[in-house]
Amino acid sequence: MDLRGYISMLSRTAKLILVLALVAGSLSIAAPVANAVPTKTAKAASGDRWQPGTVHLFRQGGKGIVKWTNPTNRAGGHDVKSFNKGSTWTLKRTFLRNNNGSTAKKTFKKAGTFWFRCTIHSAFVSGEYTGMIGKVRVH
Repeated sequence: MDLRGYISMLSRTAKLILVLALVAGSLSIAAPVANAVPTKTAKAASGDRWQPGTVHLFRQGGKGIVKWTNPTNRAGGHDVKSFNKGSTWTLKRTFLRNNNGSTAKKTFKKAGTFWFRCTIHSAFVSGEYTGMIGKVRVH
């Protein structure tokens, strides 16, 4: 008996279960692409600033990633560190080597505004950080 003969002998319920199993198998193969974690990049830019100054991160599956890089050749380099202004969070100070030699990454799971700075090119003046500062807006 060939495959068609076996299928014709199956009950309606068995055929439905077979179709559902095939569909579920094809969906699980596609799931990793559909659930990819969004990643945004903040780059050190000329003029000692972050590009973009505000990183907008739209979470998918409850999380998103921000990556910091340094594509410049700035003497002295850049680093990145969190500071708290509203939302409390931690990103340990990480030196970012020139020409994208290293990166820092942080996974965000909560909505909010999260501030960061280059400790080399920012200063605390009159109760505020100024200079090379930026923020992540997690939606």
